[in-house]
Amino acid sequence: MNRTRSASYRLILFLLLAIPSLANAIALKPIIVIVHNQSEKKISGLPSIRGENGEPFNFFYQVGGKIEYLLIPKGDKPVQIDIHPDHPMIELVYLYKQLDKISYFLSSGDTLYIDIVDGKPNAYHSNAITTHENANLEILWRERIAPGDYLSVIKLKESLLRKKDPLSTPELEHKANNEINAIYPIIDSLVRNKSMLPGIAALYRIKYDFIKRAIGDDLDKMNDEQLKALMVDSLLRYDFYRRFIFRSANGRYGKLNKVSMGNTGTVGDFRPGYDAVATSTIYEGSARELLLKASMTNIVKYATVDQIDEYLKKFERDLQDKQIYTDFVEKYELKSKVSNDIMLEAVDGSGISLMKLLERYNGTPVYIDWWASWCVPCIAAMPASKNLVQQYQGKAIVFLYLSFDDNIEKWKEKIKALNIPNAVHYRVANVKRSRMLDKLKIPPIPRYMLYDKNSRLVHENAPSPESTEVLTLLNGII
Repeated sequence: MNRTRSASYRLILFLLLAIPSLANAIALKPIIVIVHNQSEKKISGLPSIRGENGEPFNFFYQVGGKIEYLLIPKGDKPVQIDIHPDHPMIELVYLYKQLDKISYFLSSGDTLYIDIVDGKPNAYHSNAITTHENANLEILWRERIAPGDYLSVIKLKESLLRKKDPLSTPELEHKANNEINAIYPIIDSLVRNKSMLPGIAALYRIKYDFIKRAIGDDLDKMNDEQLKALMVDSLLRYDFYRRFIFRSANGRYGKLNKVSMGNTGTVGDFRPGYDAVATSTIYEGSARELLLKASMTNIVKYATVDQIDEYLKKFERDLQDKQIYTDFVEKYELKSKVSNDIMLEAVDGSGISLMKLLERYNGTPVYIDWWASWCVPCIAAMPASKNLVQQYQGKAIVFLYLSFDDNIEKWKEKIKALNIPNAVHYRVANVKRSRMLDKLKIPPIPRYMLYDKNSRLVHENAPSPESTEVLTLLNGII
């Protein structure tokens, strides 16, 4: 980084630290984004980045500490996005080619128009100073240095792309640095020609400075003091800096977590990583809370109910912003006490425990299908499941479908679409508060179980509806 760039870097950091108080003193105007998604282009064989809850998106932005994910559909009519900023400058991110992210830095009162053709965005700005090259800086830069391809920094992160590139890892890292270096002269030229505001130019420079720092292992070699000098809470409103924070913490503490692949998928203990962040002297304020929340999310996903309960108490204690805890507990339905049973919710909203439900069907075998609307293999097995139910119609057996959906509307919609006659549907309401689920080792799903006429579990890994063995099993128990 040269002396001029270093000076502007320090200046913009100062302004970013000062602006939050300034934002409270001035009236921020809405930012309008008008998107015309004329045609989409999906690259087969490659994954697509998803939102925090696994949702698909093509745009997102952060306001008030919360990320808003948007999926603008293909269509003939433009879609307007109204953003009510909490800061004079925000970052709108477009998901390009499923794995890449393009930033648009927008000021209070701006209007941005984006036409998307075959997945490629073409933006134009209401700001009189802004040129076509300014509004499309990142997409034009990509086309110059990697026409028809991904940037090397993307290839380094995505294993499927990495395998296809003939360069060694050090060569690809060197190429990635050179590609990023090519954007700085473009930014400088736009500022000299008065086609880009200095504040926006400085943000682009900062973005790529932080991306470069995360290439290779130089970041992991920094001592605590060096890394702490790069901690700027005001930058956390920008996606590039949040990614930098996650990358730096993972390099330092990620190896403490015990993550492996088991017979049923990923197995992980993320408690050591949480403890390391909680006691770290590097991460403070909002950065620390961002990392604690990420660690807690993994603990909820992989830990036992009692481990979750233990770390929920730590999480509440460790947070300065208690609203994060409140929102987290609500999101993952962790308000209820830990139970030895499985609590179920019917389509009409009424509740019952699994044990009570099985008592209701005492004298009749019960075949359970554990599933969810978002579970691809679960849904793939449903045609066979429907045929199975129809084969046993009128016979003394109950087909019970227990879903792990947290989105009730999507669950109900999928039940209606499946249209399985005489099926009994419930949703698991205490997924992360049931010791019984831990004992049964559910999830993963799909999973099938069989209870006999006396409500005893006789097969905790029953054959699937697609198998030939299931008919023999059910015929033998009726």
